[in-house]
Amino acid sequence: MKNKNLVGDIVEVEKVKSKGGIKGPTVKKQKSTKELLIEFMKEQRAFNKFVIQKFDNIDQRLNRIENRLDNIVKLNNLKE
Repeated sequence: MKNKNLVGDIVEVEKVKSKGGIKGPTVKKQKSTKELLIEFMKEQRAFNKFVIQKFDNIDQRLNRIENRLDNIVKLNNLKE
């Protein structure tokens, strides 16, 4: 709607800040189920990588022990 009385007049406009007022408590936005699932999957992937590395380390150590035992058996001419 146009106000025909103001046509050609200079109108000054300024922002007015509200003084105080009632502010509600700030509430954190809850994550959606999809976001929670993605976050969980990232954490699970990191944990799985960690566990796989630990198992690889244990496997390597067992292989070294097995090789040492084989060498001892061969050196002592023992029967397996």
